[in-house]
Amino acid sequence: MKTSGIDAALAIGGSINGTVTDEETGAPIEGICVEVFSTRFDASIVTDAVGNYSVGGLDAGDYPVLFSDCQGVGDYSSEWYDDQPRQALADLVSVVVGQEVSGIDSALSRRAATGDANCDGIVNAIDAAFILQFNAGLLASLPCEENADINGDAEINAIDAALILQFTAGLLDSLPP
Repeated sequence: MKTSGIDAALAIGGSINGTVTDEETGAPIEGICVEVFSTRFDASIVTDAVGNYSVGGLDAGDYPVLFSDCQGVGDYSSEWYDDQPRQALADLVSVVVGQEVSGIDSALSRRAATGDANCDGIVNAIDAAFILQFNAGLLASLPCEENADINGDAEINAIDAALILQFTAGLLDSLPP
């Protein structure tokens, strides 16, 4: 049986494009995950050999974009567009159907050591103080927030600060990776 009169037209989606580089050297980074989030779906792609990406088929709207070292290619810190540590602080990328939004680039920094909450290259009591100030709401963010969750419970709190103090006092041989 043939049914006629049923037609469909697909809308051409918009796209977000850019390049991901190493913050220190400026070299392109291959294998970085770029994720675009919406209330209806999430889209993800991996950067190519020259650090480029393109996420297409997007509806009109404003999107947060996450850049992360999903494959462990170089131990890079994750960040939200535009150089933000958390989604709540991310600059949203506005997409119009049928149009390309270019230049949504990211320069990722290499991860500092676990416990180095202030990114000075040293794990010490100052990092514990940063974590306690952040936890008390005295700091809006930490310079190296991704290094501050010492015990891996997805929270940054006094337990993490205590572990750093125990480590710096020589009561722990190492901090978890």
